[in-house]
Amino acid sequence: VGKNLAIGAGAADGLEIFGLPLDANGLATNQVLITANDTAASINLQCNKSNTAPYIRCSNLNDVVQNEISEHGFSQLMLHVNPLFQATPGLVVGGALEGGTLRRYRLHLAVPWSNVADEIPFVLQQNSNTDDEEFRYLTCEAFLDESDVEAGYTDSVVYVDRVMKNVRKNSPSIIRIVLKMELLNGETEIPLGSMIRVTINNQKMLT
Repeated sequence: VGKNLAIGAGAADGLEIFGLPLDANGLATNQVLITANDTAASINLQCNKSNTAPYIRCSNLNDVVQNEISEHGFSQLMLHVNPLFQATPGLVVGGALEGGTLRRYRLHLAVPWSNVADEIPFVLQQNSNTDDEEFRYLTCEAFLDESDVEAGYTDSVVYVDRVMKNVRKNSPSIIRIVLKMELLNGETEIPLGSMIRVTINNQKMLT
């Protein structure tokens, strides 16, 4: 049901949409209020959704969901970047900075990682000489992914030691993420073939 109502200070200054059925008290369990005054929120949602339905969902032209808001907070589409990078401790690995704000990269250990002094510099470069890196705020994480391993898990950890960015005018901007590791519980190495995932949230800010 949708109708013009008096919401706020003036008559007919808003829109109320509510869904049926109503609850035992005759009140809507799902409703949207859109108001045009300075004493209330411009959009107010009351939501009673199933486990799979969000409060708000935004999709692109191809009907691919880009982000959602639910009782669990804000969720954003993650771009899983291919191809798989082969990583060797002590050597630089990297490639182009793919599109999208939230990205996850896969690094495959080409050799065992046994020396805690060794680092893995992961370097990403913008595809274009004209980019907007100066208006982005970068956060990232790294972890060992053993989600497809049945037993014999690794206790040692991989972590982001430092993050650096060079923003350039007439040359592609550079993001440099340095990975390190810590050996735990008597382990002497992170085995050959281990999968490291690096997640980057390169959030664009309004200026």
